[in-house]
Amino acid sequence: MTIQSFFDCIWKNKRFLAFLVAAAIVLCTAALNFTNTTTAKAIIKFVGEDAVNGLTENGSAIDPYEMASGLVIKNAAMNLGYENINTEPIRRNMDITPITSTAEQEKYASWIENFSDYGKTEEEKETPIYYAVSLKTSENTDYARNMLYSIIKEYRNYYTKKYTYNFDVANLAEDVYLQYDYYEMIDLLKTKIQNNMDYLNNIISSDFDYRSYQSGYSIKDLIEQYRLLKETDLAIAEQTVMEQKLSQNYSVLISNLQNKVQTAAQSMELNKQKAESAKDLMDTYAKKNQEYLWERFGAENDNGNQVREAVERDDAYAQYQSTYDQLMTDYVEYRTAYENAVIDKNKYEQVIAAFEEGRQQDVQNADIESSLQKICANFNSISHRTREVISEYNEYRESESVIGVSGVIVESSANSIFYFSVCIIMALAAGIFISVAKELYGLHKQKEKKESAV
Repeated sequence: MTIQSFFDCIWKNKRFLAFLVAAAIVLCTAALNFTNTTTAKAIIKFVGEDAVNGLTENGSAIDPYEMASGLVIKNAAMNLGYENINTEPIRRNMDITPITSTAEQEKYASWIENFSDYGKTEEEKETPIYYAVSLKTSENTDYARNMLYSIIKEYRNYYTKKYTYNFDVANLAEDVYLQYDYYEMIDLLKTKIQNNMDYLNNIISSDFDYRSYQSGYSIKDLIEQYRLLKETDLAIAEQTVMEQKLSQNYSVLISNLQNKVQTAAQSMELNKQKAESAKDLMDTYAKKNQEYLWERFGAENDNGNQVREAVERDDAYAQYQSTYDQLMTDYVEYRTAYENAVIDKNKYEQVIAAFEEGRQQDVQNADIESSLQKICANFNSISHRTREVISEYNEYRESESVIGVSGVIVESSANSIFYFSVCIIMALAAGIFISVAKELYGLHKQKEKKESAV
């Protein structure tokens, strides 16, 4: 076969070659869909002040593997529109790996070489703050990229809610003032307002006075609005109800207040017992310490059962909470709860006594109902602004706690260009071979016919 006849053969079978190439592309695509895996990768960093010590903002231990929890993955999938997705395959195919800096690795190697100082310096080893996060999936690259990005975003939100500050403010129903007696509604509003003020004050005392860039309100502005509502409109309404002894259902009001007195009394007794138990444990713990000799610098009478390191401070402030610290914290908590219960009990008893000295009848008062309706509307308005400011604050805290160092990078386990190229070349080679073989076979048959004719 000459070169000319070879190319003529290829041109003659061009449709057959095109069919083989198309079939190879289809088969290669199907094979890649079944066997190809896509891996999305990203790097995150914990940037809290105590992150290098392995602690979150509230003192809890950092657990980056919570990113692969079912709750985080489920919320991330729902954000992408997947309502009924199975989170278990995603969780199993996620890999979260700490990244240790070169400096820390060198320090660690140095400690190993000087093992005599290893016990002292190991506690000073910095905790990794960089983590590589990867997600392997058989889906396409867009799915892998979007899913990992959504998981990281949802984890930042989860981290903020759990370890920094979160505020879920629920509005009062428009007709809530009709569902409670006048004094009960006032007491409910006082409690909600005070809880919101305490929460906002806690943010300021532990962080700073955040100001919303959208509404212009700061946290102190919100506290001032709650305070004005409590000390003006709500205080006037309470004074009116107590002076005029207003009650929609007198017998039910007295019964409810007596139940609150009993609840407060039970809380008093329970917290008193807990406080006494905590105090006894503190005393026992302190006496235990006095049984040992304390010598900081290698005393001969050193005892292996010493508990000093969990009680006393040496040269540096320890951020962890010791056993004695925990006992003291428990005691203060129980004692505070006891005193609060005493105050509540006395308050409700005084209110009962005041109403029993009054008219002791059911009274409907349109003015006080209108006043309470207005106060509830004002409370809902301030609560709405509070949600907006706290939502912005939480977004700010996310960027101050966990950040994405890199964007999401997607890699494929198979080089699709390479595989498609190989398949096309093999299809062309097979097609050319078959075409040439077919042409040679035809030429051979023609030659035989000519010889037989001769």
